Amino acid sequence: MFKALRWVTYDPEFEEFDCVFIGDVDMMILRESPDICQSHLDHCRQFNLPYSNLVRRSPANRLHGTHFVVVQDYYPGIRSIMEREHDRIYRHDFRATNNEELLLNIIEEAGFGFPLDRSGFIRHHGVHLRVFNDDKDLAHYRQQSSHAFREYVQPHHRQFLELIKTQLCQDILSDLRCMDYSPAVLAKYPAGGPRAVAQLNNVVSVCHELMESV
Repeated sequence: MFKALRWVTYDPEFEEFDCVFIGDVDMMILRESPDICQSHLDHCRQFNLPYSNLVRRSPANRLHGTHFVVVQDYYPGIRSIMEREHDRIYRHDFRATNNEELLLNIIEEAGFGFPLDRSGFIRHHGVHLRVFNDDKDLAHYRQQSSHAFREYVQPHHRQFLELIKTQLCQDILSDLRCMDYSPAVLAKYPAGGPRAVAQLNNVVSVCHELMESV
C-alpha cells in the first residue's frame, strides 16, 4: 500500500518541469543515448498519450512500475482521481490488489487510454538492484540471459563503477548502512533486513568480473 503513494502524490514543484519520471527507489539511472526523457517522449507521441508506460503481459491488470508523464498534459486530467485515491490509502481503504493495478485503474478512469502495442517502450534506464538480490557470479547472469544484465550492466559496467565512486553515492550507502529497522520490517526479509546494500555490492562484484574478463 505504501508504494502506491508514488502514483497519487502531487507536488506543486512538478509545474516547474516539462516531464516527471516516477520509478522504484532501488533503480540507479545511467546516461543513455537517446536520453531517458527523449525516449519516453517519443513513446508518448507514438500513441498520442500524456504518459509513457505499458500494460504488463502477466498479470495483465497492471502497468509497469516506471511511469513517465508530460506534466501539462497529464496532471490536469487526473489530479482529482489522485487526491481521492490518496485519501483512501490514508484511510486504509486500498481498492486494488497491487500498487501497479491501482495505477492502471487511475489511468483507465481518467480516460487516457493505453498503448496499442508494445513497441517503443523502455522499462529500465539503469540498474534495478532488486534483480541482483542473490550473490551470484558473472557466469550465472550470462547463463540466465537476464534482460537487466544484458541491456544495462554488461554494456555500462564501467559507467556504473564510476558512479559508485562519487561522493553522493558513497553518502547514500553510508546512510543505508546506518538505518535501523523495526522488528516488523526485519521479519519480512529472510536475510534479516532490506537488501539494498547487499544488492549493490552484488552488482559491483559482477562489474569487476566484467572488467577482468575484457
